[in-house]
Amino acid sequence: MDSILNFFDEYYFLIFIVMIMLPLWATTNVKNTIKKYSQIKVKSGLTGAQVAQIIIDKEGITGITIKQVEGQLTDNYNPTNQTVSLSKDIYSGDSISSVAVASHEIGHVIQHHENYFGLKLRSLVLPMASTGSKFAGMAIFIGLLSQATGLFYFGIFCLVAILLFQVATLPVEFNASKRALVKLNQYGLLETSEIDGSRVVLRSAALTYLTAVVVTLLNILRLIAISRRR
Repeated sequence: MDSILNFFDEYYFLIFIVMIMLPLWATTNVKNTIKKYSQIKVKSGLTGAQVAQIIIDKEGITGITIKQVEGQLTDNYNPTNQTVSLSKDIYSGDSISSVAVASHEIGHVIQHHENYFGLKLRSLVLPMASTGSKFAGMAIFIGLLSQATGLFYFGIFCLVAILLFQVATLPVEFNASKRALVKLNQYGLLETSEIDGSRVVLRSAALTYLTAVVVTLLNILRLIAISRRR
């Protein structure tokens, strides 16, 4: 552990640059991938919303509302009101990107319907992570400024809570994508080449979640190295 912290202490600015550039790369990558595959129409002509509804119906799940929302990359499933929100391009688009993203959100619907353990685990960590996101930055800043060690480490603890939530999110997102690809194939909604394209889209989206984990972990180690130096 000491050797790792010494590395972070020695290469402080390099690590800081990586922490900035890595999320930018992941975001740019997913946007470019979605843009690329949004130009490839699916042969069935089905839109994201239609594919989502077909999977829900075939799975025998009821009470789910599918609606269009503004923005980009704003697609989500809210289990509280059982609503799948799809951005305009995903909702009405008939491209590989549209179908991939929409079916991914239905993957979350299926998880919720089947009481997937990963969702329960993430829900347990969520309150602690929400509190951590509110106080982490302020506690670390004030702790450094006033040299209040206890407050500084409280901020790091908040970051650890966020990291736990991010780690718990990974299997949930990967599993939703896996379910989406299985259902697209099972119900014959896409051809093999189109499913391969959907896999690329979903993989690029998953990288954003993995990147978030890496960046938060790097930040925690960086801050611990700073505290040792001070």
